[in-house]
Amino acid sequence: MRKFLIGIIILFVLILGLVFLARFLFSPTSPTDTPSSNENLEEFADKTTQVSFTADGAIVALENHRSIKITVNESARKLEVIKGYQGETIAIREFDNTPEAFERFLIGLNSFGYTMQDTEVPKDERGACPSGISYIYQATYTSGDPLKSWSSTCGDGRLKGKGGDIRRLFQDQIINYDELVADVNLIP
Repeated sequence: MRKFLIGIIILFVLILGLVFLARFLFSPTSPTDTPSSNENLEEFADKTTQVSFTADGAIVALENHRSIKITVNESARKLEVIKGYQGETIAIREFDNTPEAFERFLIGLNSFGYTMQDTEVPKDERGACPSGISYIYQATYTSGDPLKSWSSTCGDGRLKGKGGDIRRLFQDQIINYDELVADVNLIP
């Protein structure tokens, strides 16, 4: 009887150990170099110095290529229209910002999955959508590697968050955004 009881206890401990090992090995979360959507939001907000969104136009002649970039930090919100592939700014508008507004903006980005990435997709978006628009999302942190992900009008990209909602949130940071970019042709 005593051997039987010891056998049951050993079997129970083995099963418990296997369950723990299986959960550890097959956990759906994996460590990343960038903040994840599960990261404490205050920590994400404290580490983030600026975020940007770029709508990069189709691959066309140097003279016709355009991009629109919005950069937001705790003191400013900036819209740039960029010509060519070397980053020549041809128009710029800048607006003031506050740390409180920036933190609220980061909360919004976080709720739309701004930091969620498909790490199986390459980081480099160049050429992924030659006749369409590539959307590039970047964040710079006080420490650690910067975040860079992307999506496009040609299909999925590295961003796993809600790209359309993220783009609209960035555009809403710029007063009269639609009027300011009305003449910018991303796909000539």
